[in-house]
Amino acid sequence: MPVLFSANTLSLPNTKQNNMLELRPNCENCNKALPYDSTEAMICSMESTFCETCVNEILKKVCPDCGGELCRRPARYIDIIEQYPASTKNVYKRVDSEKHKEFLNKRIVVPYVKAKLQY
Repeated sequence: MPVLFSANTLSLPNTKQNNMLELRPNCENCNKALPYDSTEAMICSMESTFCETCVNEILKKVCPDCGGELCRRPARYIDIIEQYPASTKNVYKRVDSEKHKEFLNKRIVVPYVKAKLQY
């Protein structure tokens, strides 16, 4: 995988409390592998992690855990992944699609997200 640009000039604190994203390794719904460099990984502000297919087809871009928007997960630069590795902890809890539809219908969602909801 090519390096988009180097983080050599990036000054990161040498501490475990650096607030880096976990970069979870799988989709929480279908268990698809989502390595740190995946372009299919999507997250919410609480870092629940799903694949692009589940986000678009099942979740309708709304997190089933927090109700927030699901967006593309940013990449971690290859020259810092060894110092700040991605998580190896799998989180797998299949979403009940019918309950999620009910949740979406009851929830007041950001207008541009609600406009995209189609069942």
